[in-house]
Amino acid sequence: MENRPLEYDYTVAKMFMLTTIVLGIVGMSIGVFIAFELAFPGLNTIFGKTIAEYTAFGRLRPLHTDSVAFGFTVSGIFATWFYVGQRVLKVSMAESKFLMFIGKLQ
Repeated sequence: MENRPLEYDYTVAKMFMLTTIVLGIVGMSIGVFIAFELAFPGLNTIFGKTIAEYTAFGRLRPLHTDSVAFGFTVSGIFATWFYVGQRVLKVSMAESKFLMFIGKLQ
C-alpha cells in the first residue's frame, strides 16, 4: 500500500465559487440600484415610462433578495463545503465518480 498524499479535486468548488461571485455582483448591483431608487424617486423614470413598470422597487426587490439570499449565500456555503469537506473526510472527489456526479448535479 502506497502512502502518498491525496490530490484533491476542486472543480465543483470552483464552479460554486464562480456562481457565488456572479450572483453576488448581480444581486448587490440590483440592491444598490433600488437603494438609489428609494433615495431619488425620479430615477425610476429616467429610462422612460415604458420601462419604469419593470424597474419599480416592488419588482426589483424580490430579484435582489433571491439572488443574494439563495444565489450568493447558498452557493458560497456549498463552495466552502466542497472545498473543506474533502479535507475533513480525507477523500478526493476525483476518486469517486458518484461523488463527482452528485457535486456537478448540484
